[in-house]
Order: sequence, then structure tokens, then C-alpha cells
Amino acid sequence: MQLIRLLFLGVISLVLVCFVFHRSLIDYFMQTYHINIKPLETNSLFRPSLETASAVASTLDKWRTQIFEQDSTQLQSPYTESAQGNLLHEKPSESFASRESQTHTEKPSITLPPAIGNDDRQFTQSNNQPLKNIQFIDGKLLINKDTEFLLIGDSLMQGIGIMLVRALRTKGLRAYNIAKQNTGLTFTSFFNWARTTQKALEKNPKISVLVVCLGANDPWDVKGIKFGSEKWNTLYNAKIEEVLSIAREHAVFVVWFQVPTIKNEQLNNKIALLNAMYAKNLESHGLFIKTEILTNEGKFSSYIKNTEGKSVLVRAQDGIHLTTKGSEILSNLLLEKIIVQEHSPHNITNISEQYNQNTIQTKTLESHNPIKEHLQPNSHLDSHANSPVINDTANKESNRESKTDKTSPFTSHPFFSAQQAKTQ
Repeated sequence: MQLIRLLFLGVISLVLVCFVFHRSLIDYFMQTYHINIKPLETNSLFRPSLETASAVASTLDKWRTQIFEQDSTQLQSPYTESAQGNLLHEKPSESFASRESQTHTEKPSITLPPAIGNDDRQFTQSNNQPLKNIQFIDGKLLINKDTEFLLIGDSLMQGIGIMLVRALRTKGLRAYNIAKQNTGLTFTSFFNWARTTQKALEKNPKISVLVVCLGANDPWDVKGIKFGSEKWNTLYNAKIEEVLSIAREHAVFVVWFQVPTIKNEQLNNKIALLNAMYAKNLESHGLFIKTEILTNEGKFSSYIKNTEGKSVLVRAQDGIHLTTKGSEILSNLLLEKIIVQEHSPHNITNISEQYNQNTIQTKTLESHNPIKEHLQPNSHLDSHANSPVINDTANKESNRESKTDKTSPFTSHPFFSAQQAKTQ
């Protein structure tokens, strides 16, 4: 008899929990399995009780936040790596590729965009609003010592973020990694990155750089709108612009990572369309960082060659996520563009003028024989210095910097010293 009572209480408790948190459950199934579920509130018979249940769930969530202070936008202290849990790139669960074959047997008609070619030197602040504590000149970020970074995105950014937080800390910079797995821009009812970013920037006005990496969870039909259709593309572009406009309102510079090539060809074709949208929107709003460095001549590869010709594992078994080394390589693509200004904020103009003057000098000097310096195997750059695919912009920068006059007073700057190590 006692067992029956216990089972009865368990069933009743489960039903009540599902009733109160029905919206969260629906959002979870929509985001995880990419199926459209009609909201229960559309039924007038259940609407009053379901709205009451949603209000109770909202109140409970507010209490949880106040008690445990686990709001993802709570930026009182920097992100710590130990707080990061359940990383899909470390221990992947069901892969996106397997879900792709289960839930999308019909391949949508998609016209692939031309190759992404974003010149990161062409950035202009379209609304003429000055950036906070930074300048973006000739493909380099000149930033003040007190500049703070906000990292948002999905599980790919979780891995990249760990590497960025560590490296930026060594430069005396602070970064907040609020990336959340299984998120994107498509299902805003499950998680809204625009709203989360807005709250984060309002809570911490010192943030000057927003770093984004997302999209792997986004290429799906939504609310009857087919992925890749003109209407879907218009809606998705609007969501990208929403994030960028929030950054502009707060005078924050945006860095957006290209989603790395996916092993599953069907899913990768969809991701290519999203990457083209990101690159197009970032042409005048920030820096788009291409990630072909992890590929073999543009094709997916789990391994790439380091400077010693040895294969380095950069992708997880699911063909989507990154290994620790892969995350490190991508984080370095941003780190190598950062020049830290050691002095007070009003001196940022001086360093930018110095950088421009040095650039002019390098264009007028005759070519010198490059000095090849050996990279240590454990260096940040060793895994991608000799990658089959090299960013065109990086090649141009390397060729130009190899011509720098060795007697120039600017070669003593840490940035130029680091660049000399990459000349071949």
C-alpha cells in the first residue's frame, strides 16, 4: 500500500512539474530535435491555467537567480574555467550530424554563396560612434590595458573562450565567457542572445569588445519557414543585425568567428550559407575571422600539420566540435591581431599614429632578406603556421611586415617583435 502511495505521489509530482515548466520543455524539444510544436496556449480551454503555470515558473526562476546568483549575465567577476561544465567538444553527446539524418531527410534547395572574402581592413563605424578604448587600424586591434571582452555563442565558443580567457589574462585583460551550449539565433524562445547581450553590456559598461561564435544550432526550419528560403534568410539576417546594433549602441567592437567546416556535407552546406551572412553583415560592423586554417584546402580534416610536419588533432569525433588544440589555434587568430596599449586611455591616439607611421615607412623601404625564426613545438602558432590553408589577409600582413626596417624604432614594440617571428 505504501509503495502505491509513493508511486502516486511521484506521478502527481511529475505531472505538476511538467505543467508548470511546460514552456521550457517545449523549447527544449524544439531546439534539440528541431521540431515545431504548437504552443498549448493556443487552446482557449487551457490558456488561463497554462498562463498561470508560466507565471509560477517565471517567479521560481527569478527566486533561483536571486538565491544562487547564477544569471548568465552576472558579470561581477570574470569567467573562471573551473565553472565551465559539460562541454560538448570535450565529451560530445548525440552529434548534430546524426540528428541531421534523423530529422531532415529532405535536403532543402540551397544556393551556396561565393567564397567568403572579408577584408578586415575595410571596417568603418557606420554610425560614426567612437569605439570604447580601442581602435581598429590596418587589421589590428589597438586596445587599452583596461579593455574587457564579452564572449558569447554556443559550445564552440565555450572551447575557444577557455583559451581566450587564459591568454587575455596573461596580457592583463579581462574576459567574460557566457557561452551556452545548444544555443543560437534561430530559437529565441529557447535562448535569446540579443537580450542576453544587451543585459550583459548594460551591467558592465567597461566591455569594449564582443566576440561571437555561433550558428551550428541554427540551420533548421522554424515555424513553417523553410531553411534557406528568402523569408528565412531575411529573418535570420535581422537577428544578426539585432546583435550588431546592440553592440553599436554601446560603442562595442564586434569580432565574429566563422563556424568551422563541418564533416557532414549536408549540414556543412547549410553552415556555409550562415557564414556568408555573418561575413556580409560584418563588412562594415566589425571583424570576421575566417577559420579555414583548420581545414585541408577548404575540406574538413580532423588533423592538420604543425611546423614539424606532425599531425595535430584539432577536431572532435563528432566532426563538429574542437579539441583543446583546435580551440587554441582559433583563439590565436584573434590574439595575434591585438596590440595592448600600456598607457592611459587618452594615449591610444598616439600609438595608432605610431602604427600608421610605421606602416607608411614599411611601404617605402626596400625588401630585406627575411629572418626565419624557429617556432617551438608548444607555441600557440605551431599547429597552424604551416596549415594548408592560410588566410589571405594574414599573408599580406606577413609579406608587408617582413619588409620592416630592422633599425626602425618601432620594431621594439611587442607586436612587431612577434610578427618578425612569423616571417618566412
